[in-house]
Amino acid sequence: MADSRILVLDVTTDAVAGIALLESKQGVEILSAHFCRLSESLSFSEALAEILEHCNTSPDRCLVSVGPEQLYYRLLNIPFNDLKKVRSVVPFEIEDSVSFQDEPYLFDYLLQPSVEEGTDVFTVIAREQLIQQMLDELSEHGLDPEVVTVSGLPSVWNGIRQQGGSRTSFALLHIDWTVTSIYIIIDNEIKTIRSIHSHLKDEENAEDQLVEEITQGKISERSEQMLKGLAGDIRYSLVALESMLPEGVDIPMVFEGAAGRIQQARDFLLTELSGSIWEGYSQEYIQLENYETLAEHPERGCFDAVLALACCKPKDRGRINFRRDDFAFGGQNGKYAQIVKYAAGVLVLAFMATVSYQTVEYNKMKRQRAELADQIE
Repeated sequence: MADSRILVLDVTTDAVAGIALLESKQGVEILSAHFCRLSESLSFSEALAEILEHCNTSPDRCLVSVGPEQLYYRLLNIPFNDLKKVRSVVPFEIEDSVSFQDEPYLFDYLLQPSVEEGTDVFTVIAREQLIQQMLDELSEHGLDPEVVTVSGLPSVWNGIRQQGGSRTSFALLHIDWTVTSIYIIIDNEIKTIRSIHSHLKDEENAEDQLVEEITQGKISERSEQMLKGLAGDIRYSLVALESMLPEGVDIPMVFEGAAGRIQQARDFLLTELSGSIWEGYSQEYIQLENYETLAEHPERGCFDAVLALACCKPKDRGRINFRRDDFAFGGQNGKYAQIVKYAAGVLVLAFMATVSYQTVEYNKMKRQRAELADQIE
C-alpha cells in the first residue's frame, strides 16, 4: 500500500473544517488541521485557500461533507419489498414531495426495510446549484472530492458499526454556536435529521461574551437562558420518538460539536432534557496518531464531523454521496483521465496513419510489378 495524502473537509453554512491525513501501512496519521469561521470578510474560497496553506499539502484524495442545514430530507414508505421495484418508483415519489420542482436538484437515498411492511426510504435532497458551486470552488483549488456526503452521517455509521450487529437507538446532537443538528436513529435506521438555531451566539455582539463564557465553563444567567431555549427546541424534536419506541424506553444521546463538547453545557442540557449519555458510543478517531494535538484545541468539537468522515469505512462514506450521475467522480485516477484519453487518441491516429501508408505503398508496388511484367512480355 503506497502512502496517500488525504484532505477531509466539512463545509457548513458558517464554517469550514479541514484535516490533512497521511495513510500508510503503519496506519493513519494526522498531519495538520485548520478551522475557519465564514463571514462577510472571509468567503468559502478564501477559507479553502487558508486551509490548504495551513495544511501545506497537495492531497492525493479528497473527501467532503456538507452541513445538514443546507439539505432537505424525506422519509418515504413504499408499500412493497422488492428493492428493484422500490428503486424504480423512488424518483417519482421524491418529485411529488419536493417543494422546489422548478429548480434542478440532486438526491440520494437509503433503503431501510420497514418493521411493519414495505420499505422505508430515507432521502437526502440538495439543490443542484449548491453542489455545483461547491465543486467549482474546490476545482479552482485543485480539489476533486470522491465523496460529497452529509455532515454527521459518518458519526452515525461509526456508532452503529460499534454495536457489532446489534440493533440500537440513539439521538446524535451536533451542537455548534449557530446551528444544532439532530439525528434520530431507531433500530439502526435513520428516521429524521433536523437542524435548528442554537441560540448560542449573539449576532449583534462581535466578540460574543456568551461563547467565551461557555467555552470557559461558566454558566451565567444569560448563558442559562440561551441553553434553556436550545433545550426546548431539542425536546420538541425528540417528541416524535415517543411513537417509535416501546413505552418506558429511554433513548441515549451523543453530544458533538464545538458547544456540545463542553462539559458544563452538555450537563446542563442533559438535566433540562432528562436524558442520558450513550455509553456505547466512542469516538474512533482518538486512535489516530497525533490526535492529542486536536484534543487540546479550545473548540475541539469543531473537528468532530471531519474526523468522523476520515475514520468512516469506505463502504459507509458512499451510502449517501452526491458524486453521482452528472456529478459522478471520475475515479481515484480521474486527474489522469485526460492524459490517458489524449495518449490513446495519438496512438489511434498513429495506427491509422501507418495503415494508410502501408496501403498506399502496397498499391504502388502492385502497379510497379504490373508495369515490369508488361515490359518483360
